[in-house]
Amino acid sequence: MPTKIGYLGPDDSTFGYEAAEQYFRGQADIQLVPFKTHADICDAVGRRKIHRGVVAIENTAAGIVTETVFAMENAFSSRSVHAVAEVELTINQLFLRKTNDGSPPKKLLSHIAALQQCKHFVDSLREQGITIEARNSTGEAAKEANENPEFAVIASERAQEKYGLLRVREEPVADSKTNFTRFWILGTEVAERSGDGKHKTCFLVNLEQAKSGVLSKTLECFGKRDLNLLIVFPIPIKGRKWEYTFLIEYSGHFDDEAVQEAYNELTQEGLCVGTPMVLGSYLSATTTK
Repeated sequence: MPTKIGYLGPDDSTFGYEAAEQYFRGQADIQLVPFKTHADICDAVGRRKIHRGVVAIENTAAGIVTETVFAMENAFSSRSVHAVAEVELTINQLFLRKTNDGSPPKKLLSHIAALQQCKHFVDSLREQGITIEARNSTGEAAKEANENPEFAVIASERAQEKYGLLRVREEPVADSKTNFTRFWILGTEVAERSGDGKHKTCFLVNLEQAKSGVLSKTLECFGKRDLNLLIVFPIPIKGRKWEYTFLIEYSGHFDDEAVQEAYNELTQEGLCVGTPMVLGSYLSATTTK
């Protein structure tokens, strides 16, 4: 029976497919299964319809992928979905069309994260009166651009080849020349420590906002134990004005004594509303030293 791996489809032209291919390369009997959204992937992992899921979580140019955080929050609460590993992928966003006759396209299509990574370029097209529309994935956008020559797309080189598109610009159009995305590998278990490698642990924390200095006190629980803060990012709480959940990522595995002590202090000091969600501990794919 094959190991089913979910990724953001609709096909092998997406960066999600490339990330899955890269992480699971060399493993036997793997079946890559496309899904329409990151939420669908998280739900399928939680329902055990697939064994693993691959979702984008952070980009070096555009930051945290909030779509994934919302999906993970729901999947963790209802079905105990965790991040068990991560993989880093180089992202080259290309400006593509079916034909390149020099005329401006009527629409530019892409995934919202790709549009954010290419903000300056996208804004320049918007100023020319070109309509900007988001799609569920760069692959879905590329497929649509293949069907309508009046549309352009920001997508991958693989999408260019699959759909017979042409480069309107030869060079990538992302704001940063060094553009990387890291993807979480999802499962329903908590990943164990992996040898002596460097690990990360990610928490989703709803802080007691009526208390003064609650964020600094939360960070201090970890900082005084020499745990390196990697990310602190506010996520709006849907339906509650000006209230936020914080995505916090630290160095170390959740089983580490220092991380356990920090977590226990955080829960016992009354800093949080509810119990902090430990979204996962995983071997770092991005640590350089």
